[in-house]
Amino acid sequence: MPEPRLPTTDVRVYPIAFDFLLPFCQPFARFVSRPEEADLLLAMNSSLPDAERTLAEARRFGKPLAFWTIEDPNWFDAFVGQAAAADFVFTSDEACLPRYRQRLGHDRVFWLPLACSPEHHHPLGLADGATDFVLSANWYANEARLWGVRTVLDPLLAAGRSLTLFSYEGFRWPAPYDACWRGQTHYRTTAEQYRHGRVVLGLNNQRSGLDGRGTTYMTSMRTFEALACEKPFLAAHSDAYERLGLVHGEHLASVASPAETVAWADRLLGADGARVARAGREAVLSGHTYAHRLARVVEVVLG
Repeated sequence: MPEPRLPTTDVRVYPIAFDFLLPFCQPFARFVSRPEEADLLLAMNSSLPDAERTLAEARRFGKPLAFWTIEDPNWFDAFVGQAAAADFVFTSDEACLPRYRQRLGHDRVFWLPLACSPEHHHPLGLADGATDFVLSANWYANEARLWGVRTVLDPLLAAGRSLTLFSYEGFRWPAPYDACWRGQTHYRTTAEQYRHGRVVLGLNNQRSGLDGRGTTYMTSMRTFEALACEKPFLAAHSDAYERLGLVHGEHLASVASPAETVAWADRLLGADGARVARAGREAVLSGHTYAHRLARVVEVVLG
């Protein structure tokens, strides 16, 4: 398929606490080193103790300040104070919009999911000794993550399927999953990690109805990255998929029961896998890159 032409902008952007996303976004805007040179300031949620003060001080430059929090809904309360310092707020969970509007007293709040970077996330050949499945995810013991493990991972291991697992050392998985551990994950090297499995597994930390959340429309950055790498993607169901235009059975397999997992595992490991993988890559490159996300920020902030 021909590569889509990605949107770029000549808007000058000054980043604040933006190191995590900067390598993915840098090709699509003019990032400057001094706020005085910028058309807008773009900040990401930060765990630094002086983060709120840094944002408040940035207001003195008289430039519109946009804040992108990528940790919703789990860390809404931790970062809403930073959001209060911004002119425009972008959240990774659409269901958090009413909460922000109530807490901040304005409606300049928008849904901006994470995305893929064509420069970093692209197809690579399988590694020697590749397993049936590969998973790049840390171990968490919240309700939604454990549901995903029981729904997706456990049925595959019980069926004798092979798995390669990557995670941070500090978030190593317990036995028996640890036997599948290949090494440290890193968010900039997922394309290389995905070479170690024929099908990528997706576990979402959030799900509607779990962890006290009636509704959540959020999905992991791994969703976009796996699809951009043209990998068949077998994921625990997320209510965000349909709203993002990612269709079960066409772009990915979104499952909600062990029986669905086993059935789709067979399909994705077979001839159906290549078809779904191609369609998934086309879908994310057409609308879910960091170029598209930056274009949305510029549209909202500068009109």
